[in-house]
Amino acid sequence: MKNWLMSKVFCLLLLLSFTIGVYGQQYNFTSYSIENGLAQSQVYAIYQDSRGYLWIGTDGGGVSMFDGINFKNLTKQDGLSTNQIRSIFEDSKGNMWFGTKDGYLNKYDGVSFKVFDEDNGLKSSTIWSIAEDLSGNILVGTERGGLYRMKEEGFKRVKITGEDTLSRTVNALYVSKDGILWVGTRENGLYVYENPVFRNITTEDAMKGNEVRDIKG
Repeated sequence: MKNWLMSKVFCLLLLLSFTIGVYGQQYNFTSYSIENGLAQSQVYAIYQDSRGYLWIGTDGGGVSMFDGINFKNLTKQDGLSTNQIRSIFEDSKGNMWFGTKDGYLNKYDGVSFKVFDEDNGLKSSTIWSIAEDLSGNILVGTERGGLYRMKEEGFKRVKITGEDTLSRTVNALYVSKDGILWVGTRENGLYVYENPVFRNITTEDAMKGNEVRDIKG
């Protein structure tokens, strides 16, 4: 089911129907919208979980889970802190995490939601990225609030360099199989955590630009 579902990712991102001809062959793309059960037409995040389901974060409609045929929608009425979703992640235990526009982090165990906010140490700013390190700690990248790491039930800000990192926007997070943390920022390029320090890679190191929007392994 995973391979079949992945072909739908492009449809959900583009939200239109078109046909592409390659070497005489035609590939038909299907468009999904609110008429088909999608919670809202503005999509900010898409994530495929370990079971093959697609989770779609919308701007005002909450989260839609797509099983390849039907959509199941989760909103504030189900315990979500807000319906404006900006990032989605599944941890090693199968919990789903949703980062929101207003800085709330939502943990969903398949039954109920648990919300993390300023009382748990998070800065009240948009959450653009979520990851998990090899020790099981959740990492959160924020809008002009830097990087946070979860410790027990609270979050602490991670200093990317010796400077104050509050002005940094962390667009993307990725933890490789060998435990190396990659941090993509909006204006400061790419940071690679090589214990015990971060190494910065920018246009001075031959990168094409200093805005990193996504990182894939």
